[in-house]
Amino acid sequence: MKRNLKLLLLPAVFMLPAICGPAWAIELVAPVDFTLTPGGGYNNQLSMTINIQGMGSDSETTTATGGLRANLYLDYDPLSHAATVTGIGFAMQNPPPGNIALTDMHFSYYFGLVKIDMTGLRGDLDTQAPPVPVTSGQFPFPSSGAGHYMTINAGMITATGVDPINLAVDPIYSRITGSTPGTITLSGPYNIVGPQASFDATLLAPIYFSEVVSDGPPQVTATGSGTLRGVGSFTVVPEPSSLLLLLAGLSGLLCYGWRRR
Repeated sequence: MKRNLKLLLLPAVFMLPAICGPAWAIELVAPVDFTLTPGGGYNNQLSMTINIQGMGSDSETTTATGGLRANLYLDYDPLSHAATVTGIGFAMQNPPPGNIALTDMHFSYYFGLVKIDMTGLRGDLDTQAPPVPVTSGQFPFPSSGAGHYMTINAGMITATGVDPINLAVDPIYSRITGSTPGTITLSGPYNIVGPQASFDATLLAPIYFSEVVSDGPPQVTATGSGTLRGVGSFTVVPEPSSLLLLLAGLSGLLCYGWRRR
């Protein structure tokens, strides 16, 4: 009779992860290279405004191309292959320049007598003190604590009557803020091999930043806003030690059920 009970308990043990859900999840970090790809009404354009103290402001639109890297913090069930994103952290390209390229912009003031040109710009998103938590596929852009930054670390800013600014030497590094959350959406799994599985990911990152480019006089302030859309894919490969811990838990549950019988 005990032998039959053991045989009956085995399928029940393997059904428990599906019943218990996240309690059986393994915590993993998956690096994802996102390619900036228009779609869903988003065209990866940023509106840039340059304000010169005492002269007013002018605005231009720049298109972002290239990509960005993010580390996705996951709860992953290797038995059901279900993955939930619990945190995100953007990672800068090291060494520079950044992975995001911006088309050139030209600003004009006083009927063209004063001009500012921004050319060859490249940059990245970066997260300090990652991860920023993700809840139901959404993540915030907080104004304090762990947060996301926009850096422009390549290119030139030239302006009438002042020395040019080499952004490789003097980069713009500004915190991204705003009430609109970013979103990360997973689709999959596919290419399932044992505990391994692949997923596609779509990222929407609303951008708003404001930074003093030059203290002057006159003071020059740059403001940018828009939404970056990126798509990428990754494969989850649980470490053997994590799988052993999961199996140990299942074995313990089996032994507990066996002893109680």
